[in-house]
Amino acid sequence: MPPRQSIGKDGNTTMANITRQVTGGVDTHADTHTAAVVDELGRCLGHEQFGSGPAGCRALLRWMQHYGELTMVGVEGTGSEPVNPSV
Repeated sequence: MPPRQSIGKDGNTTMANITRQVTGGVDTHADTHTAAVVDELGRCLGHEQFGSGPAGCRALLRWMQHYGELTMVGVEGTGSEPVNPSV
């Protein structure tokens, strides 16, 4: 999908007005979350680790949004308890 374009005050679309659409991914853990952001072509724009508390989650979201219009986020949230296959 191409980047969305916004129209400037003069009615023209310029490179400065184009908003990049990005997708985020988060790998959750007990104490930290590791996040990455990719562009429309799947190119990694950055990755970072954040605390898992409320302040860390807010920082993670702001960090993702600074790369462009955040259109989707995938979260891997595995449980900490082992699975018992005999149950």
